[in-house]
Amino acid sequence: MNLFWIVLAITLFFLAGLTCLLIYYVKKSIEEVKKGKRDAYLVYGVHLEEEKEKNRTSRRIRKIAGILLDVLVIVLSLFFLLSLTTRVINAFHLPYETMVIVTGSMSEKNERNDYLFKNNLNDQIQVNDMIAVRRVDSLDEIQLYDIVCYIDEEGRPIVHRVIEKKENFLVTRGDANDTSDPTMVTMDNLVGVYTHFRIPKLGILVLFVQSNYGILAFCGILYVLILYDQCMRIQQKKEEERKAMLFEKVGKAKEYEIVSEDGTLVVKEGEYDYNEEKEYEGESYLLIDKERIALPESER
Repeated sequence: MNLFWIVLAITLFFLAGLTCLLIYYVKKSIEEVKKGKRDAYLVYGVHLEEEKEKNRTSRRIRKIAGILLDVLVIVLSLFFLLSLTTRVINAFHLPYETMVIVTGSMSEKNERNDYLFKNNLNDQIQVNDMIAVRRVDSLDEIQLYDIVCYIDEEGRPIVHRVIEKKENFLVTRGDANDTSDPTMVTMDNLVGVYTHFRIPKLGILVLFVQSNYGILAFCGILYVLILYDQCMRIQQKKEEERKAMLFEKVGKAKEYEIVSEDGTLVVKEGEYDYNEEKEYEGESYLLIDKERIALPESER
């Protein structure tokens, strides 16, 4: 069996398990909110958020962190889409084309290639570098010692240096090689000339993203992020509904006490004291001026 299908099956099994686990957790959390088990901390959490908003430094840090996270997600998404569509874009024969170097034939100078030293040609390209090439209309646009990309007889893209210009074809050789290429480069198999635009080692990520494994990883991560976001939205909606009910019960009271399974919140003279260790009697309630008000379960 193909290794990718095994990885795909394992990934789908993992995502299915993660989905069930997350849905179970959210359903359990919502049930606790509806039953009032988290009432004390829900109200205390509002106070904590208000305190954070008052703190300028904390507010700025959270704002910057949010912006950076959004930018990171956008950049990664754009990079993925651009990398994924490189093959399609290149097929339209646009003026420029990007490619990844997968061999070391241009990574160093072979001592037998004396023209490299005489002409001070130091534009070698390393394995996994991503480069750009420009399409040309005729061989006359190619200069001696330019680096070109062509398709060999086996259909592979080759990036080598022009060491001879003939009337109807070019002779090429890799800087690290000591023999010329057997394929004659003509306009029929020429892709373009190297523009000297190069991003070192970016090809590792590009090749991974363009691979089946990269696509699977990106889709899996995207699925988890969307699932988590939707689950959190549903939970937060129920929490907001519960908090609205609690504050309606509190009304204009400045001093009160909320007791629930998660703990006890005492509000007095503008101070909020939350304690997780106080005993719970099996019912959530609100205490205002010594009057005990039961906090019913939410209907929805």
